[in-house]
Amino acid sequence: MSDRVIALLRTLIPSAWGTALAYLLAHWPVTAPVVHLLGPLGDTVLVPLAIAAWYWAARKAEAHIPGWARAILSGHPALPTGYAPPPTPPQ
Repeated sequence: MSDRVIALLRTLIPSAWGTALAYLLAHWPVTAPVVHLLGPLGDTVLVPLAIAAWYWAARKAEAHIPGWARAILSGHPALPTGYAPPPTPPQ
């Protein structure tokens, strides 16, 4: 698989997970009133924040999970060539 396809997958898949997370938060009975209170701004802010949170969490978890789980979270288990690998935890 080319680096361009891997990079595209590692952008689109976390964005899809973050969007799904935003949808769940917007419809979860605990958080829905807050999102509704913010009106259109709630959706405008919630989606990018959820995508950013998902991407951050997936990148932090990447060094600690097997390849198949990285593929589910990030779209592909490997980084494109030329990218720094995720930091490894101190021993």
